[in-house]
Amino acid sequence: MGKRRSLKADRIHAPEARTPDGPGVAQTRALILRQATELFAERGYGRVTVADIASAAGVAARATAAYRDALIAAAPHLHTLAPAPSRTVEETAGLLWFWFGPTGWRTLVVENGWSWDQAESVLCRTAIATLR
Repeated sequence: MGKRRSLKADRIHAPEARTPDGPGVAQTRALILRQATELFAERGYGRVTVADIASAAGVAARATAAYRDALIAAAPHLHTLAPAPSRTVEETAGLLWFWFGPTGWRTLVVENGWSWDQAESVLCRTAIATLR
């Protein structure tokens, strides 16, 4: 196994310069990393969700919207594969959000104490079985 990194906030450094994404992106990234580090230290890595980190950093709405948009964009792609899902593209997008959105992860990992790997495995198998 690799060497473990310290969770001390002062050891995680975000880029100082502005990125091509626009002003403030580096500062937002640094804030997110600080909040994540604090939450991991408080609760343990397995009990912190992306939604928890985004909320603590004040970017929850944007992060959630971007993540949902990514899942919606994935749905039409799944319908180009063989076999295509048995549901409509809209239903596929909704099911992806149901399984892989923050509520599903929170329920399994935080509320039920599952590991991230266990949750991922079950959610993926459920998605594959249902979308066939």
